[in-house]
Amino acid sequence: MLDKFIAKQRNKEFVENGIMQFDCQNLSNMDFGDSAFDKVYTINTVYFWESLDTSMSEIKRVLKSNGVFYNTLFSNETLERFSFTKNGYNKFTQEQLRNAGMEAGFEVESIPLFNGLAYCYIYRKKESS
Repeated sequence: MLDKFIAKQRNKEFVENGIMQFDCQNLSNMDFGDSAFDKVYTINTVYFWESLDTSMSEIKRVLKSNGVFYNTLFSNETLERFSFTKNGYNKFTQEQLRNAGMEAGFEVESIPLFNGLAYCYIYRKKESS
């Protein structure tokens, strides 16, 4: 929860003006209504998702038509360099991340960051879905 607090402090103006919201919930079953958000953004959380498919579907559910989900994460090769990622981290391949998004009904784009040390996956909710 400390990270949530820091993020709120760093973005205080946006939070106070209702532009940005921070929350911590079980991604497999969020209590937000359908089509609640224009954008969803996460950094380095995918490793802890219980189910990639269920999580993608739930994110799609809470996004408005034409909404966008930004998922930024380290590559598996980068994760292997850290001793703390040896246990408890789900390490999904690029193919798994792309396929799960496409199966959920997203258009998927992957952008390498820091010479491939990390990636930003951009999942766009199709207008009709």
